Amino acid sequence: MNVIKSKNNNIIKDLIKIRDNAKSRNDKSLFYVEGERIFKDTPKAYIDSIFIKESEYNYFLKYLSDKELEKTYIVGNNLFDYIKDTVNSQGIIATVKYNMLQNIDDSVFNKVRNCIVLDSINDPGNLGTIIRIAEAANINLIILANNCCSVFNPKVIRSSMSSIFRVDLYKATDIKKIINEFKIHKFDIYATSLQDNSVTYSTVKFNNRNLIVFGNEANGVSKEILESINNHIVIPMKGKIESLNVSVSVAVICYEIMRQNNFYETES
Repeated sequence: MNVIKSKNNNIIKDLIKIRDNAKSRNDKSLFYVEGERIFKDTPKAYIDSIFIKESEYNYFLKYLSDKELEKTYIVGNNLFDYIKDTVNSQGIIATVKYNMLQNIDDSVFNKVRNCIVLDSINDPGNLGTIIRIAEAANINLIILANNCCSVFNPKVIRSSMSSIFRVDLYKATDIKKIINEFKIHKFDIYATSLQDNSVTYSTVKFNNRNLIVFGNEANGVSKEILESINNHIVIPMKGKIESLNVSVSVAVICYEIMRQNNFYETES
């Protein structure tokens, strides 16, 4: 069994880089998860390495196969408190392989019914919450466009509550091209935006195949994307509120799509 008690250990140094630095995560195609529940929810094939607090090792041993024990490190209690990313850590951390879609092809279009595009979402908490909402509202695919924050930021992982392993994710380099491909595959395309031709979201008849674009927390959907979309929808608001949190907007509109398509009755 591998035991580590020094923060100068290269394995620990690499773990901290993966925890704190998006470039290190991208270079190694690994991200950081912490906690009993998310560890249990992580598909075993994605797990790269496991780090267990020395005092909690016997408890977590029941979760580990012989193959997983080979890539497990026991970390001294003080050292674990140094590498953890939460205040009330449960004593287990893992590095996990990236699990994003590499391309969008016919196999994806044949499976996807509803998709959302996130345009330059900056806040990790918002992004993680949106991923969680997407699973709950039966959204099959999330496309990340125009410099969204890192989907593998530890705060995103925590906020997603393990939904990150159950919702397909794709990072788009040419979002206008992707939107056009969805048009070709007969998806109805909408952008959330306050335009002269915007209509209240609840008046729209959503069909079985929809793509909805949600914009940056401060600036909304970019002009680049708005120019490629004819259908603009808005959530009406009273009072002096200028906008809703983007995760709230995602929830309101995606649940309306689910309501209209009777997913409550048709999905188990």
